[in-house]
Amino acid sequence: MADQQDNLEARLDRLRAATEGLRPRAGLGARVMARIEGRVAPRDPGLAEVISLSARRALALSAVAAAASVALGLQMESSLAGAEAVEAFEVSFEEEGLLP
Repeated sequence: MADQQDNLEARLDRLRAATEGLRPRAGLGARVMARIEGRVAPRDPGLAEVISLSARRALALSAVAAAASVALGLQMESSLAGAEAVEAFEVSFEEEGLLP
């Protein structure tokens, strides 16, 4: 147990020495406290953020529209194929004189 404690102390000393020059930027504590206390109003989104949000919405809507158009196209293709089959069937009856 003493060896683990010594090893831990040595590791902490190395960490302390390696990070000794690191300091937070000036005013960090004040900004954090202001946010916590709610004194700072959230900033308004900039033009780039508004465009980005609009583009995301437009992309989602266009993906839904594309999927709907593919589904409609497949449905119309099968309807058209059925109509062509009925027309071909009627033409064959007319050629044989079975329809008036």
